Amino acid sequence: MQSLLSLIRSTAIGNGSLTVLVEDRIYPAELALIENPTFPCVNFRIDGGPPADRDIPKIVYPNIQFWAWSTISYAQTHQVYEVVFDIFERQNLTSSDIYALFHESSGRAEIYDPISKAYGISARWSVHITNRT
Repeated sequence: MQSLLSLIRSTAIGNGSLTVLVEDRIYPAELALIENPTFPCVNFRIDGGPPADRDIPKIVYPNIQFWAWSTISYAQTHQVYEVVFDIFERQNLTSSDIYALFHESSGRAEIYDPISKAYGISARWSVHITNRT
């Protein structure tokens, strides 16, 4: 899943609409695992999905959890998350070894982290990956 992690991060950092809001604060880990996070930020986690079909081993379906965070307000968090949504929703992204099609698969949830005093938006995504090799 390293290829997917790199593809997500490079796509997000390469988008000027997102970097104007969060700069390069796009973390590939849950907020609790990030040492001294700076806000606003986006973080994500890649989870395993259903097992690959043994008849079509080049295709896998992992799940991703995206979060957007702000210490200012839910309004700022929504603004950041909407840009994430626009970047990835129904987009077919490619790298040298994978094609990845993204889709937000759950409703969005507003959350609050009392430790960092941050407002968050979270949603699950499904990804259809075809290995190019």
